Amino acid sequence: MEINIRALKALSCFCAKSEVRYYLNGIYIETVHGGIVATATDGHILGSVRQTTDNTGYTGAFLLPIALMDRIKLIRNDNYADLSVKDGLITILYGNTTYCEKEIDATYPDWRHTVNGVSTENAGKMAQFDPALVTRIHKAAITWAERKNVKIKIHHAGEGPALVNWMEPELTDRKHCEGFGIIMPFRDNTEFTKPSWINDPVIHPYVEI
Repeated sequence: MEINIRALKALSCFCAKSEVRYYLNGIYIETVHGGIVATATDGHILGSVRQTTDNTGYTGAFLLPIALMDRIKLIRNDNYADLSVKDGLITILYGNTTYCEKEIDATYPDWRHTVNGVSTENAGKMAQFDPALVTRIHKAAITWAERKNVKIKIHHAGEGPALVNWMEPELTDRKHCEGFGIIMPFRDNTEFTKPSWINDPVIHPYVEI
């Protein structure tokens, strides 16, 4: 199948890195009517991309290891690769180089259940987010857009999971992809006020004349 390798590289930013939940150390790719859906999550952030294509040559789903994506170096303005799956072996041909890795043999979580659980009840209610998670989503946006001056938009939803726009819309039509993200907030109601010492008098040093 012809797949947008830049989208997969961006999604790798959403994958887990630990060996505890090894089934999250990869990108879950599903063939759907009229296209491909690729999803990655570490349990705190999630990214999903749908690529419109009629040329899949494959029916089903598989889990592509993050280790394979880590070996691939993107080529500027070269966004597509040929991907095939046979007998549990994933092969990607990109930039005159062939990359191979066994698929992860595991059951992927029901990520659609997580997405469908996003509520609009607290839409717009401010929340706090782990800066490290926001940074990873920003890195995904940079990878996708091929430039550093990108924006992501978090749709705050209080203590519930928040939807994230990380794929710039003016680029999606060009690459036949559209996607979204989810980020889990901090659940911390601790109040913070300005420090009392801010108005302490300043003691100037003695200056000899």
